[in-house]
Amino acid sequence: EEAARAAAVAQEEAAAAAAAAAEAEAQRLADLASASALAVAAAPGPRARPTNIAQIAARAQRSTADAQAQQATASAALTPEAARPTAAQPEAPAPSAGAPSASAPSASAQAAAASAAAAPAPNAPIIRRSDRIQPAQPSSALVARQATQRNALRLNRVTLIGVYGSASQRRALVRLPSGRYVKVQVGDRLDGGRVSAISRTELQYTKSGRAVTIEMPSS
Repeated sequence: EEAARAAAVAQEEAAAAAAAAAEAEAQRLADLASASALAVAAAPGPRARPTNIAQIAARAQRSTADAQAQQATASAALTPEAARPTAAQPEAPAPSAGAPSASAPSASAQAAAASAAAAPAPNAPIIRRSDRIQPAQPSSALVARQATQRNALRLNRVTLIGVYGSASQRRALVRLPSGRYVKVQVGDRLDGGRVSAISRTELQYTKSGRAVTIEMPSS
């Protein structure tokens, strides 16, 4: 019974697969019937590589070898003197023991040449080692020293660092005694008071009913 049931199931699956294949083929034929005249059933895929790849590689290797051989032949033709045997040059006669040699100068001539080379030219200026050339431009240390103002800011007080913005909407950069920097405008709270006015060079704020004015450090 189980074998008969398995055979029946296999037949049903085969029938379903055949029906699905027939439906797919019918759909393909219907698509081809409604397609244009230039449509094809299947497009051939490109080849993975040329069939004559071995011949192409051998031809490239032969071309490389021929080019190297031609280059070697041309180099040998450009330098024929290197292959020719050189003619024997006549040897110079050896100097006698008593005659002075022309190629070896005497010790006095060598000393005179050395002293002449070491002597300075008559019009050359004499520069002492103690003389130092001062740079035409100031050094970075000199620039920093001239641009630094000592004790320009009182770090234990509220200090006005800068003012920016238009006349109607001015804002100020202020340093607090704690080292914190804040940006304020008219109406903001500052140091327990409230900012009342900001000009180009100073800031005014009211604290405990008293008007306090702080100015920017003088340049």
